[in-house]
Amino acid sequence: MKKRAYNKKPLSFADQLQQLKDRNLTVTDNASALHYLSQIGYYRLSAYFLPYQNVKDRFDDGITFGQIIDTYAFDRELRLLVFDCIERIEVAIRTQFIYCVVVSDFDELPEGMEPFVLPGGLYAVFHYKGLNTDHTIFQYIIETWLPDSMYRLDNRPHFEVLGDSYKNNDPASEEDIWIPIKPNNRGFNTIKKQ
Repeated sequence: MKKRAYNKKPLSFADQLQQLKDRNLTVTDNASALHYLSQIGYYRLSAYFLPYQNVKDRFDDGITFGQIIDTYAFDRELRLLVFDCIERIEVAIRTQFIYCVVVSDFDELPEGMEPFVLPGGLYAVFHYKGLNTDHTIFQYIIETWLPDSMYRLDNRPHFEVLGDSYKNNDPASEEDIWIPIKPNNRGFNTIKKQ
């Protein structure tokens, strides 16, 4: 495949801020805006520009940089709430898995146990070291690894393998997290031969 040259020059933070102003965004505190651009990034914030633009690359009249940051902060807080809910579900599922036993067949299950077959398929495996209450690994998987990969989540259970190095509520605890994935056909279709 032939390499493609990209000639778009990078902009400094000050140039990015000026570009936003040129696109009709109201900025009342340049220092604060430059701080946010340097800490969050122009392209990360650019997804939050879209609701405020009826015309591409032009902000609607009266839209402020503060509104963009408020929208970003709301989305960030919502993500944290969602991850908190996921953690609660995960703990409940882990508790159910604790009571599962691997058996060769379902003919002689211990009393009170129900059969469960984990469906086969492709998994991404992440080795995690840290507290089981720290969910940054899941945030990394969902927000960074998956979007940058050519995969998407598959509708199968995820699970953790808790080996000898697992220590509940210990920062030195280790486990392997198995995330069900399948090829993201859209990712494969975007690559075309020249």
